[in-house]
Amino acid sequence: NRSSLISLYSSNRIKMELSLKSLETKCDSKYLPTLIEVWMYYDPTDFPTRKFVLPILLRDKSEGLRAIEKRIKEKKKWETNDTAPFSDLLSLRDELKKM
Repeated sequence: NRSSLISLYSSNRIKMELSLKSLETKCDSKYLPTLIEVWMYYDPTDFPTRKFVLPILLRDKSEGLRAIEKRIKEKKKWETNDTAPFSDLLSLRDELKKM
């Protein structure tokens, strides 16, 4: 029923937010590729993951940029430079370089 779905959504949203916030202080660089996938493909209308992932990438900017560059090189065949979320990833790379 509808109230069960809303409750599940709220619970998952809280768990996601707490998990991402906990990674702001400590995140092994081997997990950055997964975080980039979350940043790219977790629907921002469901939960604004981008505002939580950016501080994690900034914590170790060089590792974050390295992970982004790796993901760019491993572009999926359906992804294009001019469509989101891949185009957003290119923008994120440029934005991080300026910070």
